[in-house]
Amino acid sequence: MRRFGLTAGVLAVAMSFGVADARRSDGAVQDYTTFADGSGNMRILFRVSPEETLANVAISRATLRFQLQGAATDRNLRVRVHPVTASWNAGSASWDGWTTAGGDIEDDLYVPFEVDLSSGSGWVEVDMTPLLKEQYEKGASSEGFLLMSDPGVSNGLASSDASRFAGLANATIDIRYRELPSAGPPERR
Repeated sequence: MRRFGLTAGVLAVAMSFGVADARRSDGAVQDYTTFADGSGNMRILFRVSPEETLANVAISRATLRFQLQGAATDRNLRVRVHPVTASWNAGSASWDGWTTAGGDIEDDLYVPFEVDLSSGSGWVEVDMTPLLKEQYEKGASSEGFLLMSDPGVSNGLASSDASRFAGLANATIDIRYRELPSAGPPERR
């Protein structure tokens, strides 16, 4: 299992990156939708779109930033973001519209994070670096991402919890990277 740990909360300070040859690509969420299983379990699909095409790059950091919504409550919410492995359409995504009910995802590749709900609404930052490294450096699927509750907690987000993530529809992603040298023709000997 390739699990990448992170504790995220309502954050007020943006993280910085200080490598001299680093480049930056800002992007936004391109598609966003929620879908339910009919028993109160919900999951969220979203796709991010960098402002430029990234090829032959080394990702240094990728941070997803969105506004958490809702009233303050004294608890934390444990969730995961998985890469989606099948194409989907925001207008027609459903629980059973996949090869695996609830979404075709890379089960063993995810970023877990915990959201502190005690402050109510505020900004959340999620370190998506491991997932975007897989996508841009290793050629993994780029069909977007699925946000779900931690399977140890439940099969999906309660609708009241899913509504807290509506700010994902307007999320931004900050990708820090460096371009890799192009592989030239092999040397003759």
